[in-house]
Amino acid sequence: MGSPLPLTKSEPLPKVESIREMAGRRVARYVAVCTALAAVYIAAGKLGLGVALVHASVTAVWPPTGIALAALLLFGTRVWPGIFVAAFLVNATTAGNLATSMALGVGNTLEAIVGGALVHRFAHGRAAFERADNVVKFAAFAAAAATVSATIGTTSLAWGGVAPWTAYEAMWRTWWLGDTVGALLITPLLVIWTVQPQPAWKRAQSLEAVCALLALLAIALWLFSGWFPVNSPDLQLTFLCGPLLIWVAFRLSPREVATANVVLSGWVLWGTLRGLGPFVRPSPQQSLLLQQTFLGVLSLMALVAAAAVAERKRAESAVLQANEALEDRVAERTATLQQTNDMLSDRIRKHQTTEEALRRSDERYRQLFESANDVIYTTDLQGFFTSMNRAGERISGYSRDEAPSTHIDHIVAPEYLTLARQMFARKLHGEVTPAFEIEIVTKQGRRVALEIRSQLLSRNGVPTGMLGIARDISERKHAQLAQRLSDARLAGILEIAEDGIVSVDETHRISVFNQGAERIFGYAAAEILGQPLARLLPAHLAEQHEAHVRTFAGSGETARRMGERREIFGRRKDGTVFPAEASISKLILHGETTFTAIVRDVTASRALEEQLRQAQKLEAVGRLAGGIAHDFNNLLTIVIGMSDLLRAEFSDGDPRRQDIEEIRKAADSGAVLTRQLLAFGRKQTLRPQLLSLSATLAGMQTMLPRLIGEHIKLALVSEPHLGLIRADPTQIEQIVLNLAANARDAMANGGTLVLETSNVTLDDKEATPKLMNVTPGPYVQLAISDNGTGMDAETQARIFEPFFTTKARGQGTGLGLASVYGIVKQSGGYVWVDSELQRGTTFKILLPRIEGVADVPAATSSRLEPSDGSDTVLLAEDNASVRDVACRALKLRGYQVLEATTGDDALALASQHAGRIDLLVTDVVMPGMGGRELATRLVARNPRIAVLFMSGYAENQIMHHDLVDLGTAFLDKPFTPAQLVAKVDEVLRGRATSH
Repeated sequence: MGSPLPLTKSEPLPKVESIREMAGRRVARYVAVCTALAAVYIAAGKLGLGVALVHASVTAVWPPTGIALAALLLFGTRVWPGIFVAAFLVNATTAGNLATSMALGVGNTLEAIVGGALVHRFAHGRAAFERADNVVKFAAFAAAAATVSATIGTTSLAWGGVAPWTAYEAMWRTWWLGDTVGALLITPLLVIWTVQPQPAWKRAQSLEAVCALLALLAIALWLFSGWFPVNSPDLQLTFLCGPLLIWVAFRLSPREVATANVVLSGWVLWGTLRGLGPFVRPSPQQSLLLQQTFLGVLSLMALVAAAAVAERKRAESAVLQANEALEDRVAERTATLQQTNDMLSDRIRKHQTTEEALRRSDERYRQLFESANDVIYTTDLQGFFTSMNRAGERISGYSRDEAPSTHIDHIVAPEYLTLARQMFARKLHGEVTPAFEIEIVTKQGRRVALEIRSQLLSRNGVPTGMLGIARDISERKHAQLAQRLSDARLAGILEIAEDGIVSVDETHRISVFNQGAERIFGYAAAEILGQPLARLLPAHLAEQHEAHVRTFAGSGETARRMGERREIFGRRKDGTVFPAEASISKLILHGETTFTAIVRDVTASRALEEQLRQAQKLEAVGRLAGGIAHDFNNLLTIVIGMSDLLRAEFSDGDPRRQDIEEIRKAADSGAVLTRQLLAFGRKQTLRPQLLSLSATLAGMQTMLPRLIGEHIKLALVSEPHLGLIRADPTQIEQIVLNLAANARDAMANGGTLVLETSNVTLDDKEATPKLMNVTPGPYVQLAISDNGTGMDAETQARIFEPFFTTKARGQGTGLGLASVYGIVKQSGGYVWVDSELQRGTTFKILLPRIEGVADVPAATSSRLEPSDGSDTVLLAEDNASVRDVACRALKLRGYQVLEATTGDDALALASQHAGRIDLLVTDVVMPGMGGRELATRLVARNPRIAVLFMSGYAENQIMHHDLVDLGTAFLDKPFTPAQLVAKVDEVLRGRATSH
């Protein structure tokens, strides 16, 4: 309503008639506003209730909410009676009774008051549509206020019995949505057109507004007129209205956006009520709700965009106004400065002559100052730089502008700071100081070494600062450092070199003796430096060496590399002589000659060479042993087989059976001799298993005492949790028996034999001359020691040679230790001996340690018994006698045997045989077609046939020549008839199981 203006003493009091007239006019205006508001409200309400479908007083289109809210924003809360009266009359003349109409009027009035209060308080009232955030707040407050009217109105209709409670939810939702959309459409239109000034449009803007309106109408006609076939709900083309409203928002103003929203809403409502457009649903109420939701969202989006654009335009306008004001101020200041400049110009011209002379003098000084390669600088008495030439900028990294704020403490390296301060203080006290060296830290963090010369600056006898000249000596420092590093590096190389490095002067006295030389010769450097070189040479070679040095000194050579000359010898401090190789260089510097020798002790390499020669010799004998094995094993097979077959024909008491037994023993001895030869040459067939050495030795406890005799004490020492090895248990027993027998012979008067097992792990650091070829890793060690007569070094060197023996003629073959060596090597292990005369002997054997579970050997039978089997065996063997033995043994077992002399003969026989052939027994090496090719062809014809190879060659040699696979059944010669039959039975049983 407002309040009367206060009156001052100087103003005359108004007349009573004037006050009454003013009050009357105000009342008249108030009544007119309320009446007009009520009329407009009633007209809009009747229009909205014309589409009330849920209830006569509930409609999804309610423009009066927007009118009432706009009225409160424009005229204040005082116009609420007009809203209440209009709302009461609209509802009283529509449906319901006096009480419900009164409640509806209260609800509509409270809705407008609450919405207006919230917008005034939090969204800037009338200016709510000038900023995007306030538009969003307005929409939220309008929706919140609509809940008041919807809740009061719906509840009163249901409570008064005018509407059923079952329709409460639908009525409330329709009421709330109609009021909210009405506020979003009508309130912005009325407020913006009333409050915001409309600037004059230019012709282009008017044309753009007309085009936008026509485009919006065209889209509305297209979607909601029914003139075009696009009114199906399935074609959601209503989004096309959005870009047009955004166009209006960005190109025009909020006023045009609010107008476009109302125009579009009217057309959409008209089309939807006629059953046209995408919002048409079976229920008219649903159609109106859909179109009102669409219009509410679209209106809010357009209003927010319009407010944002308007806000941006206002900001741009404010910036332009500020720029214009700033330009005016600049123009004023420019005029003032021009006047001042004119005054100063006169003064400047008066000083130009003096300044020109001073400039020429400064220029000469500047050229000298700037062209200097050394740093020239000045400081004040506190140590701050006052000037610096280009060299100073380049070296320090600081510009001249930074100099006044840079103190000498800032750039001098910390370790030189005390020296710099002391020299500065001495200059200030008038002392004459020499040049000194410091390091500075540049702005980039790089260190630079400088040599400084400085002097005190004075004016009228009063010190004013310091003048300094600094020369960059970094290169000189780097050269000195490089020389020191080179000397240190050379000294380090000399000390860490494994070879000995010895230098002598022209008088052959030692001047350099590194740690390698100390290790080789046994002298400490302190006790050998300055001594004659002859102390490092054998006495009988000293004169010869000096003559050689003189010849080398007089020649044109400067160096002789290691190994180019014959082997030399050195003498250690303890007097021992050792072989060595040497490289010698000659250096002549300032007329003085220095000889430097790099000496390498080759004692270990010579030992390795000797071991290699010994191994090559043993390998040659081994190849010889393997070469004769085939024929010899064939002969033994014939002798053994015929002996067994012939022995079965005589009774135990027959003297001829005894003769056959002797033949059989001789054949067995020959087989043992052959196995020893093959074991030495590592050519014998091994059947490796995972086994424990401790268990193997425990199984020999009853056998070994009988072998060594009662006069020798036997001790077994086993480490708990001993690892496993992969080896042939029979061969391991042969090793133990051979070494135990040798120990027994060395202890004729009695003694102790110790067998010890242990886990050992070797690394590179544990290498010794005897272990230097051993691969580092985990091993199981078997040590067999006696306290017998022992051996000298010469005997030890030949101990593993075949046919070498120290026993009397006829008491040894010389193959026992050779076979031990071969078995160990073939099992992947190492063996060596330690012995001294009258101190006993120890053999140590290393075998690779394997993780796993020990194998359990399967029991086999050697008895040859008849069988009722009907299997057919094809036997291919080129040796007639061997073939005869095998054929007789198989027939005695009950097998049908087809005999073939060659591979081609066997193929022909298999083709001609009408029955089934179950097993092929073939020699590997035969004239013409070998056993491997024969087996391949027969298996290709008959995949069910089994194959058993036999050969007098060792299995590893056969594999070397690609004759058989390790997984194929194999029987090595010599064999007994029982062994042959057992192997055939085993192969045929395996074939039957697999099929």
